[in-house]
Amino acid sequence: MKLVIAEKPSVGKAVAKFFGATKSGNGCVTGNDVAVTWCFGHLFEQAEPDHYDAKYKSWNMSLLPIVPENWKLLPKSDAKTQIKIIGDLLKTATEVVHAGDPDREGQLLVDEVLEHFKYKGPVKRLWLAAMDDASIKTAVGSMKDGKEYQSMKLAAEARARADWLVGMNLTRAWTNHGRGTGYDGVLSVGRVQTPTLAMIVNRDLGIEGFKQRDFYEVEGQFPFVTGWKPSDAVQVDEEGRVLNKSIADAVASKIKGKPAKVVKYDSKRCSQAAPLPHSLSSLQQAASAKFGLSAKETLDIAQELYETHKMTTYPRTDCRYLPVSMHAGAANVIGALQGDYKYLAADADTSRKSAAFNDSKITAHHAIIPTTKADANLFGNVAKVYDLIVRAYMSQFYAQHEYQQVNIGIDCAGETFAASGRTALVEGWKAIYSESDEDEKPEPTLPVVAVGDALSCLDAKVLAKKTTPPKRYTDGTLIAAMTNVYKLVDDPEIKKRLKDTAGIGTEATRAGIIETLLKRKFIEKKGKQLISTGTGRNLIAALGDSEIVNVGMTGIFEGQLDDIAQGKLASGDFLNKVFTSLSAQIDAMRGSIKAVAPAASGDAVSCPICKTGFLVKKKRKDGKFFWGCGNYSITQCRGSADDKSGKPFFRS
Repeated sequence: MKLVIAEKPSVGKAVAKFFGATKSGNGCVTGNDVAVTWCFGHLFEQAEPDHYDAKYKSWNMSLLPIVPENWKLLPKSDAKTQIKIIGDLLKTATEVVHAGDPDREGQLLVDEVLEHFKYKGPVKRLWLAAMDDASIKTAVGSMKDGKEYQSMKLAAEARARADWLVGMNLTRAWTNHGRGTGYDGVLSVGRVQTPTLAMIVNRDLGIEGFKQRDFYEVEGQFPFVTGWKPSDAVQVDEEGRVLNKSIADAVASKIKGKPAKVVKYDSKRCSQAAPLPHSLSSLQQAASAKFGLSAKETLDIAQELYETHKMTTYPRTDCRYLPVSMHAGAANVIGALQGDYKYLAADADTSRKSAAFNDSKITAHHAIIPTTKADANLFGNVAKVYDLIVRAYMSQFYAQHEYQQVNIGIDCAGETFAASGRTALVEGWKAIYSESDEDEKPEPTLPVVAVGDALSCLDAKVLAKKTTPPKRYTDGTLIAAMTNVYKLVDDPEIKKRLKDTAGIGTEATRAGIIETLLKRKFIEKKGKQLISTGTGRNLIAALGDSEIVNVGMTGIFEGQLDDIAQGKLASGDFLNKVFTSLSAQIDAMRGSIKAVAPAASGDAVSCPICKTGFLVKKKRKDGKFFWGCGNYSITQCRGSADDKSGKPFFRS
């Protein structure tokens, strides 16, 4: 019997239909000598520290770092029934078809089940890029031996273990530090969540510390509108803005009514290619900007379009390109589109091959595009996200947008002015975005002039403006910042690595990181904006310049996981590097931790024994309260006091 193991029920049932298995069973579908069953995501989870040794129930600093010698996975409490079902089916299986999602986590979660039951039979890997019948048929016809995906599984396993090491150890270490300052909660630290939080906190502090400044621009009419370009002799700020109004006033007075001359005239026909089809990140950014959807909402909708409606390809992709081989199916995809898209399809030329079709740019996945199944009635946000996917794909088969770009330079009384404008010549792909897109400000149409032409300044005025602070992060702009985090790094080598590995986090995890920060109340949402809370800011302040907040380090971490997936780095060597870094961070903390009085408490009581810690209210096993030194878990200080009316009371 052939046993197919999918990542989730919806995928399993779609695959079962293809294999001719139609009889519903308990946690499976059978028939035609095939059984199809499924996981519910990961059925196993990393064991807690105290499962390795009971002593780790204590969060004592002296026990850190915790590093398991033999890693243990435990069945999730709500997964035991399904695990047994899969185990029973494996007993009669002659071949397994691994149908986990087409990414490293999808590879790992089915492999974990096979390893749990010590399955040694043949395994074929079913790599499903889309869930429509045609795509399933193609995937089944090109299955490979499961052994070819071993490095991908090792990368996912290394990620899970490294995140466990970082999270378990640094959360305990920094929570101990917090207790030393009088903070009695858990300070959760994570490899991706913490640098992401630091990005939000730093942005917020920059906004709140922003000092607005006035600056001035000079606008001249010749008769078309131009802008003044200050010479090197004019004092400007780091952004090239004039802060002294008298300088701008003097220029306006100097040129008004004076003769001028054209010193530069460029006019050229330009073309602009269509934007690439969407990756998950670009889709999340577009949905956030246009519809105010959170990253998780967009991910959930994209997953629904893929799994339930089967109208789009696999969504958790970091790639915006398509294999050249997929170009042959473009006519079928475009032809299947319904409704308003049918009208737009009439102008699509499926013989056109845009730069999006490029095999050299393909990673483990390709861009998100519509499938030939396009007959479902979609509503609300689901329809909006589908629309983004369809238009980005359809635009690949429209002509390039063409326009005439004009740049004019003018000299008037020794001052330089410039103007630029463009005129659309061929609308091209922009025609299908006309209703929904491009918050572009139209550029003016400029006259035809020639170098040396005489003009006159008909008017000049000074425009008073104010500098503006950076904007708060939204789901979309934070996803963009995580993806392009190389822009925040100065080191050229790290910057290049981050650019090559697409930032911090992955397409599949970034939305979850934002949700985790919200859940832990490190950030909050106000409208579209993501704003750090006092708890989040205090955590980042406590972490200071420690390695865990460094976006460069976690980005390199992601790059090393990619190296494992490609067979370029051994997972054991990677974990040894993580352990070495972790040990150094914890050792540094032991030597530098200094208790600080709680910022919110003006009457914090210092410990009478060690003199460095502060007393923290705690509860005994009998339910009564007492006050203990926050340094107990760090230095074993046993300073304490009774509780009286909610305050420390020292017996005489």
